[in-house]
Amino acid sequence: MQIIFIRHGESEANAQKVLQGHMDSPLSEIGRSQAKALAPRIQIRRFDYIYSSDLSRAAETAKIICDPSEASKIIYTPLLREMALGEFEGKAIELMEDKEREYFQSFFNETSQPIPNGESVEQFMHRLKKFLRTIDELNPPPQHILVVAHGGVIFTILKRIMKILPDFQNDEWFENCRINEIQKIENGNWIVKSINGRII
Repeated sequence: MQIIFIRHGESEANAQKVLQGHMDSPLSEIGRSQAKALAPRIQIRRFDYIYSSDLSRAAETAKIICDPSEASKIIYTPLLREMALGEFEGKAIELMEDKEREYFQSFFNETSQPIPNGESVEQFMHRLKKFLRTIDELNPPPQHILVVAHGGVIFTILKRIMKILPDFQNDEWFENCRINEIQKIENGNWIVKSINGRII
């Protein structure tokens, strides 16, 4: 089984460098261009299942990158939403005072502590594990799956749940509209094939 994860194209909130979480920010024009540039690499493939976060920045990306003949396969699910950041949504990290930035970071260190009006890391992981169980329960088992979601979703699945993501260097993160591919091998383990379009 192979799963390709795509982080949505640049959103208007990305361009403004503000935190999004469940805040529904549409794609920017750059984001739409990124999705259109990726589309030929996705449309040469055929997928048994296509899943997308139901937030508009991911949903629009999925519609753009998928072959029109496969668009009806897209399953939009709230299980793939970014982590809910509660009272921090709409804020720019760069404009936060040091104490507020440290307070925000503390929720990622204390993984059981929910962000006010948001989720804890553990609640986020529980939601993503529920999504992964839906894949495990598919019958017959699919061979090729496409998932269009968010950077935090991809990171949490590959790093915190599957524990297969190599360490990022410096400020590296999942780039918009790049292919991140994993594969299940014969012993049932998952391996990373590519990150941000680079072979691992």
